[in-house]
Amino acid sequence: MNNKRGLFRYLQKNGYVRDKNFTDYSNKTVCIDLSIFLHQIFAKIPKFYLKILYFKIKKLLAAGIRPVFVLDRFSKYIWTYENLKSLFLKMGVPYLIAWNSADELCSRLIRENKAHAVMTEDFDLVLLLDNSPVLMKNDFKTSSLKEIKIRKSKIPAKFFWKRKKMKNESHIHRAE
Repeated sequence: MNNKRGLFRYLQKNGYVRDKNFTDYSNKTVCIDLSIFLHQIFAKIPKFYLKILYFKIKKLLAAGIRPVFVLDRFSKYIWTYENLKSLFLKMGVPYLIAWNSADELCSRLIRENKAHAVMTEDFDLVLLLDNSPVLMKNDFKTSSLKEIKIRKSKIPAKFFWKRKKMKNESHIHRAE
C-alpha cells in the first residue's frame, strides 16, 4: 500500500527532502505532471484556469526553468486540452500527451535523460524514479519547493504498491 503521508515523513526524517528554489533549476528541463496542476487549479478557481496556469508558466520561465508539460491521455480535464495547447503554443512551451499515464511518461523522460527533474504532487513518482529529483510542495508565491532524491532500494517495501504493467509507451504524441 502506498502510504503517502508516511512516505513523506520517512523521507524528511532520513534527510531525503531538501528545500530548494525555482532558480536552482535554472537552465534545466523539468517535466511537469499537468493533471496535478489542473486538479489544484480547478479545486480553487476553475473559471480562471488558463490565467492561473499562464502566471505559473511565467514564473517558471522567469526562473530559467525549461518546462515540458505532460498531459494524461485520459484525464478528466481533457475538455481543456485545446485551450491548453493554444496557451502552450503562444508561450513557446512544449507539451506531450502521454499514451497512458503522465507518471509513466515523466519517469521515462527522466530515465532517457530528456529531463532533469519532475515537478508534481504525486508521490507515485518518488517510487517510480531511482535517484532522480522529484520536486514537490511547489509554492509559486515564494518560488520554493521540496526536492526529493532517493534510491529506490532505500525506500522500505511497505511504501510500494503492486501495479499492473502499462502498455509500451512508444506512441508518445508531441502536439504541435
